Amino acid sequence: MKALSVRSRLLLWAGATTAFTLVLVIVLVDLSFRANIREQIQESLTFARQVAEGTRRTQLDVRLSEAINVAENTRLRAAVATGDPATVAQTLDEVFVPRTGAWAAVVRQDGSLLAATGGAPAAQIAAADDMIAEAFFYDTGDLWSGDDALIEVAASPIYFGAEALAVLIMGEPLAEPVITDLETAVGRPAAAVFGGGLVPGAEAAELSDEGRSELLSWLPGAGDSVELVALDGEEYYAAVLPLLAADGGRQGSMVLLASYDEALRPSNALRVTLIGILVFGLLLAFAVSGVLSRAITVPVGRLLRETERLAEGDLAHPIVPLRDDEIGRLAGSFDHMRVSLNIARAELIRAERLSAIGKAASAVAHDFTQPLSAIAGAIGLLRMDSTAPEVRDRCFTAIEGELGRLQRMKQEIVEFARGESSLDEANVRIDSFLENTVSALKPELARRGITLRVDHGHSSEWYIDSYRLERVLENLVRNAAAAISGEGTIVIRSMVRDDELIIEVQDDGPGIPEAILDEVFEPFVSYGKKEGTGLGLAIAQNVVQQHEGTIEVVSSAEGTCFTITLPRRAGLLSGAARQLEGAS
Repeated sequence: MKALSVRSRLLLWAGATTAFTLVLVIVLVDLSFRANIREQIQESLTFARQVAEGTRRTQLDVRLSEAINVAENTRLRAAVATGDPATVAQTLDEVFVPRTGAWAAVVRQDGSLLAATGGAPAAQIAAADDMIAEAFFYDTGDLWSGDDALIEVAASPIYFGAEALAVLIMGEPLAEPVITDLETAVGRPAAAVFGGGLVPGAEAAELSDEGRSELLSWLPGAGDSVELVALDGEEYYAAVLPLLAADGGRQGSMVLLASYDEALRPSNALRVTLIGILVFGLLLAFAVSGVLSRAITVPVGRLLRETERLAEGDLAHPIVPLRDDEIGRLAGSFDHMRVSLNIARAELIRAERLSAIGKAASAVAHDFTQPLSAIAGAIGLLRMDSTAPEVRDRCFTAIEGELGRLQRMKQEIVEFARGESSLDEANVRIDSFLENTVSALKPELARRGITLRVDHGHSSEWYIDSYRLERVLENLVRNAAAAISGEGTIVIRSMVRDDELIIEVQDDGPGIPEAILDEVFEPFVSYGKKEGTGLGLAIAQNVVQQHEGTIEVVSSAEGTCFTITLPRRAGLLSGAARQLEGAS
């Protein structure tokens, strides 16, 4: 896929930045506007609920005042004084002018019904013993729940002289006119909800049957706070005012509503305006960025072509600045860099040659130290007249062995310098290989108080270059011994896991600092040795990788463990197995 040009990137960047900024502004403004609307609605409904509480008290006071006026009617008091039910009923019909659904009743002190009008509920009146008893001493009221309505009840004593002869009880359903008056007072749609159903005010009456059903379903779980409810496919905020009886029991609820969708209409209109601003801003951003990008990309394109020639190695072609601005100064800097590169290239070639010589010399010094030390020690013994003949023979043998080792090292260095490296692999028994490796090291380490042992977990043959791997293990053991101060233990373990040979070299030394742990296989990184060039682990890693394996290290304050993992290779097959494989 072809990469975008700088001009295209500038256009996209300008458009994306403008779009992101405008979208962010739109979102923040919209969210802020909606949050303010929600807050205003909630505050408005909270205030409306307080107004509704006051309005309800006023409405109940009006009911009680009407009951007092009727109870104090002279004709009614005289009729009650006669004790004749017919006379009381006739007089009650004459003095009580009921509204729709309203009723009145006169009750004796023993709770029995003396007279009634307007379809007074005798059963509920008979059950209102406490209210009737209270009404003989002072005016009182209550809220009764009927089958299909909530009934506001007011009671007042009927006196004849100083004696209370009976109680007048007046009741009126909490009907739509009452709730409509409350709607007018609070400025919000309202509805009374009770066990038998729902009575809406004039505004709440616009709810469909489905909306009323949704309101009835939501109400049981509603709390005291202003909450959001979905009615008729719209969202409303609702506040609930409990409708309580005289004994504190909840007979129903008054619900005040505020349409959230209607309140959001100005926000939706604002959103359309902001979207128009977004489109206009994008067009303007593309136009301005197009002009600016051309002024930048044309000279940059020319500079790009010049630098491509520079990258291809053409250091002779000068880069001439055409403008006296930042891009022109950049072109001048590139030309100065071209000149510097010419000089630096010559210096680099010389430095690389010196570096290669230095690395080769360091590798030779590192690898040749031990053999040369062994040869020097043997020569020292040979110079002593007191050296026994058998010791002289061992010294000559040691010198021959170390000279052969130096010869092989020289050959490796020559191969490395030529970029050639090959393994001399053969099937080798792992237990014998490890024992041979440590046999020459044990006496030297024992003199220093360090125990070296081998835990054999695998004794069969493995296809390896025994000489190179022996040098790797010898290097790891010597590094471990150098890190141990005083007495200690070095353990070499072998095992086979998942068809791979694993060799571990573990010591109980102080460990490798975490700061250099990830770099120990890099050339010239050394720790814990007074002498050394830091090439040993780099060489070890190279040998293991030639065997298609890996070498890893784990270190802590309790010690260090190097783990060599070598995969199974084709050379491991026995002679018979190879014949069968060739036949197949």
